[in-house]
Amino acid sequence: MMRRMFDLRSQRTTHRVGAGVAGYSMLTVLLSLQMTIVVALIAVPKLGTYRALYQLTSTSNQLGFEITRARMQAVGQNKNVRITVNGTQFTRQTTSSGETWTTELTTTLPSGMTAYPSGGKIQFDKRGMAAANSTIYLVNSVQRWTVITTNVLGRVSIVNLG
Repeated sequence: MMRRMFDLRSQRTTHRVGAGVAGYSMLTVLLSLQMTIVVALIAVPKLGTYRALYQLTSTSNQLGFEITRARMQAVGQNKNVRITVNGTQFTRQTTSSGETWTTELTTTLPSGMTAYPSGGKIQFDKRGMAAANSTIYLVNSVQRWTVITTNVLGRVSIVNLG
């Protein structure tokens, strides 16, 4: 008899409320949420830096393109073309006679971006030759630098100084 009681007890199953329902426990959900919050707190400050770096790269590429375009315009339209850069904007101007300059494009740099030109302007003659070598330094809000140089032949090079 004793043996039979023991066997009956070992065959019993315990029933819980909600047994057989698949899902996550509250502890698992809270731990997952906590890990997600920690990762987000680490990543969010970096997003601003990545945005500023992207903005610096795209602005330097745009300015380099405009310099190259000015050279092509000088040759193609048989005009003198210059790019004037001051702290927050750059301007493309043309002239046929060399006396009166007509502004064709004025572009404002994105906020937090500043341009420091050496010489102030890049000028191409009707043959596409630059008047002098020039350098433009672009700096963004997180103090990252890009240097855009143009030689007398009109070749533009962009160097990120990180």
